[in-house]
Amino acid sequence: LDATIAAIEFLDEQLGKLYEEVVIKQCGTMYITADHGNAETMFDPKNNQFCTSHTDNPVPFYALTNKKVEKTELIGLADVANLILKNM
Repeated sequence: LDATIAAIEFLDEQLGKLYEEVVIKQCGTMYITADHGNAETMFDPKNNQFCTSHTDNPVPFYALTNKKVEKTELIGLADVANLILKNM
């Protein structure tokens, strides 16, 4: 758990730096998404063991601009390119 918390805190810090540079300084668009991870479900109480497989939770997808933050739940990672192209 400690390693997962540290990793997420590090990622949060790096995303903040990217947001400052890309969105604030360059007035660009930043897209954030992930594959189905396992940080949100780390232990399976039913089987009394750690979860090491990916979850089937929805994939969050954020489009950040200096005017708005838009969150979309994608059906799958194959939808990422289509959404970015549509926004362009």
